[in-house]
Amino acid sequence: MISVVIIHSDIEAMEQIKLSLNIVKDQFIIENSFDSAEHAFDFLKNNKIDWVINEAIDSNLTIYDIKDLIGDEFKAKIVLISNKLTIELALNAIRNQVFDIFTFPIKIKEVNSCIERYNKLLKKSKKAKIDNQDAALSLNDKNFLRVNTHENQMFIHYNEIDYLVANGAYTIIHFGSNKSVKISKNLGVLLKTMKDYSSLKRISRFCVLNFKQIEKIIKNKTENWQIFFKSGNTFEVSRVIGAKISTMFEK
Repeated sequence: MISVVIIHSDIEAMEQIKLSLNIVKDQFIIENSFDSAEHAFDFLKNNKIDWVINEAIDSNLTIYDIKDLIGDEFKAKIVLISNKLTIELALNAIRNQVFDIFTFPIKIKEVNSCIERYNKLLKKSKKAKIDNQDAALSLNDKNFLRVNTHENQMFIHYNEIDYLVANGAYTIIHFGSNKSVKISKNLGVLLKTMKDYSSLKRISRFCVLNFKQIEKIIKNKTENWQIFFKSGNTFEVSRVIGAKISTMFEK
């Protein structure tokens, strides 16, 4: 149900608006009605409303003024109602982010169209909220690696990592499709933070592989071994280490 406040200076017009909204069954709850935006101020400030259907007239205190005065707490969609649609009215509505404009007398087709657009917006908003909650849950997953770069902060799931290579006091993380990032932790320290992830295997002092991401291991023409990852990345290792990895991989 959409909660509505009606603001109109003409009592008869207000009653006609109520009647028109009541024709659209099970869609609206008319919470209150006022003859001016000024008189509606306290109610709108203290109550959560979905729509404010407001007469499009100039007054000492407009619905736009109320929106600005209440600030971020004002969540209602403004729907203007006017006897005629003018360019000036439309431009002013756009500037003030008005949700819709009804012509008076109200046409049910216009109301239904507005309801449909409003419901789509709600679904989109709910989906975005769910996505954000899912993202927040993911970021709380202990199997995420938080990496600070010069540009931003990124989160890499352990499952995304193909291999790690020591680089002095730093470690280079190779992940995704030809992606890599250098972090200011040496390989030993980094592995301690990832100790619960059993798929990471240290194959030498300088390298750690994620065996969960390995697709195949093939000996190349130089007798070295080529490791192919599910992401499309490849990594070449020596004969000795390659043979060791091959044995571990087969297990």
